[in-house]
Amino acid sequence: MVELDIFLNSVTLDRMKSGLRLIAPTIKSSHRTEALARGLGFQSNAELRARLADAGPRRLDPSAFSLYLTARGFEAPASLLFRAAAHAITLNAMDRDDRLHKWGWGFGQPKRRDDGRWETPHQHYDRMQEYREELKDILVADQVLRALAMLAEVPSTKSIRPDTDSYRLKHIAENFPCTYPDGEPLGPDYVANGPLIVAATHLGFRYKTGYDGQGYEWPNVTFNMSQSHLLELDIRCRPNGARAQDRRRKQDAKKFGSLWPQARAA
Repeated sequence: MVELDIFLNSVTLDRMKSGLRLIAPTIKSSHRTEALARGLGFQSNAELRARLADAGPRRLDPSAFSLYLTARGFEAPASLLFRAAAHAITLNAMDRDDRLHKWGWGFGQPKRRDDGRWETPHQHYDRMQEYREELKDILVADQVLRALAMLAEVPSTKSIRPDTDSYRLKHIAENFPCTYPDGEPLGPDYVANGPLIVAATHLGFRYKTGYDGQGYEWPNVTFNMSQSHLLELDIRCRPNGARAQDRRRKQDAKKFGSLWPQARAA
């Protein structure tokens, strides 16, 4: 089950309101505002406004959010509140890093156009901005939440570790079974590289960027995460993946010793 803490300030609040408007346009604006206040742990929107300056971290309360709206005749699954929060989290992460986009980090290599010519620098830049716009799409919120659910099980380390590649982690996240607090399915399902990075930064992980052999910015980043915990998650979520198979080979080799080649053939 995904749970979510969010640091509340005026910018984040406005972005959550905007996200709710995109997700639930048929719900009356005043009802959305009051429900959001309750979902953030306040008794009313008036209390939220009075205490916003020192609100700080807030744990989302989907029960209070849903109760307010269902009492007024609206369907209000927990996903409405969580998607709005994930949308705000994403925009906040993009403010901190202007090279973060849906498919990872950095400008990467230029591509050939349909006519066979290479992109000009301006076209390359415009494509990256399109990738950033894709990350802002409200539909990406579920991907951020799947990554948050998985990464909540991973401890941080003092230093950034080599085997914590965001592309590998996004594959673990998209195979991680999880639900919203009310039981609505959330994962396993697709997670892109960028939403994984957004989720990691929200949880306080640091990341290191890199470059490919030609000096172009590399889309994957590495984090200060426990490699051993990620390995266990990887094996659990992808029992037929490369690391799970490698562990079974090592276990079999240890079990059979010198007889391993014959046992394997049998």
